[in-house]
Amino acid sequence: MTTITKYKDHAVMDEPYYEVQGREVEDINIAFLNKRPVALVGPTGCGKSQLAEYMAYSLRQNMIRKDGVFAISQAEKQDNGSIAFPYIEVPCHEDMTETYVLGRHGLQGEWLPGPLYTAAKYGGIIVLDEFAESRKDLITLIHSIADDRRVLPVAKKGEVITPPDHFMLITCYNPGYQLKTNDLKPSTRQRFITLRMDYPNPDLEAKIIAGHTKIDPKTAMSLAQFGHEIRSKRTTDELRLPEGASTRVLIMAAEHYLGQTKMGYESDLKHCIRVAVMNTVANEEADIEAIEELLDI
Repeated sequence: MTTITKYKDHAVMDEPYYEVQGREVEDINIAFLNKRPVALVGPTGCGKSQLAEYMAYSLRQNMIRKDGVFAISQAEKQDNGSIAFPYIEVPCHEDMTETYVLGRHGLQGEWLPGPLYTAAKYGGIIVLDEFAESRKDLITLIHSIADDRRVLPVAKKGEVITPPDHFMLITCYNPGYQLKTNDLKPSTRQRFITLRMDYPNPDLEAKIIAGHTKIDPKTAMSLAQFGHEIRSKRTTDELRLPEGASTRVLIMAAEHYLGQTKMGYESDLKHCIRVAVMNTVANEEADIEAIEELLDI
């Protein structure tokens, strides 16, 4: 079991790269002010985790400013006056238990805190990734901390934690992957401010690819347009993909392309697309052949 003991070490100190697509930053700021949890819902690799990490940095910077609306009390600051506002990300799955996220007693009777216990005790952002894949008892566990009660019962310690104001719960999941049996109940969904995310338009996606990798704008646009074309055709007779090419794999293709030059190899963008995009999103030979035909860049 992973424990977060040095929670202060998990603050996001350097600003992550993130391009705002709409009002998502504004909405999370308001949710944080109102002490409401947020659900980020969207396809894989569209920037959900990137947004959450960016908000961990942005909110911490806002709290450091003494005159901001997010100013916290002196008692909640560290000895050096800085803010202990960790970013803790937990990958959820059907085998993860309440013990993992809350904690347990060790062999000597000492308490080994889990990530949710730590975040609720000291503040910060905790992200439960792929939350809809969690066990039902774990989903029910977060109900009391996600609604107006805003408390976390810890039965093993006989403790009920009331989180500090600078605590935020964020869940992420891809609704396209969920079986009907795994769909979140309305009683769970209605506890969250929910932001639906999607892949950006080609112009913005090209900017994101270039921003992450420093690749030239023309090549970044070629990759963005290629990704957009795969997404637009994936539900047609030409392609039968469970999901389109994510922004993540397009960034990987750009990195691979730049790596060719850096290591003195011959630059071949089509090859980079094959190994980072085509072979990643497609398994069937017919789909691979269809994507190959799109490689006209």
